[in-house]
Amino acid sequence: MMLRGKAWGTPTTRHIEDIVVNGDSVLAAQPPNHRLIAARGDLAHSLGFTTIPEVGHACTEVPIDGIQIDLEMKNGQSKTVIGASSVSIGSWFLGRFVCITNSGFIDARNVAPRAHPNDGFLDVMALDTTMTFQQRIRARQKSLTGTHIPHPQINVSRSRHKEYTKESFSDILSIDGHKVLSWQRVTIQILPDYWRLLV
Repeated sequence: MMLRGKAWGTPTTRHIEDIVVNGDSVLAAQPPNHRLIAARGDLAHSLGFTTIPEVGHACTEVPIDGIQIDLEMKNGQSKTVIGASSVSIGSWFLGRFVCITNSGFIDARNVAPRAHPNDGFLDVMALDTTMTFQQRIRARQKSLTGTHIPHPQINVSRSRHKEYTKESFSDILSIDGHKVLSWQRVTIQILPDYWRLLV
């Protein structure tokens, strides 16, 4: 876990076996014992889309947190998946909308500007269900630059563990940009120092 005031990462050299991943869901599918290079996705965005180091060239290895997502489905089955960047519930436009993020970005929107992918916390942004449609549109536009907060109807918090139950048909669950159908309950927790990324 990154500590304030301390240098983040360790100088290293890229090896031929280091894996380049194109997207958050591809990164999330990788086991934690590999060294990875994030070329695309929200996690790569949070790292500044650094240039992919060439084999044999100097770079920095940084630890990155993961997200464990335990799902209870409507049919009673349970499963656990790993996420790299984010989990969202609902929609910007209607009803409940909650963003649980490791990187701070969801679909290139800076929903949690203070987030860091190795601070040991999930950053949570939630819209008040009473927000008008016009306010939601404005907040969504401003989220491209992270200027949607502070706002009296947008709550931002940090946690290591969150739980949510589906409340309505509009509670669409998405993990790293991929929708999960027929979910009933989700438990989300941070996995500190889960992956090793090269930047």
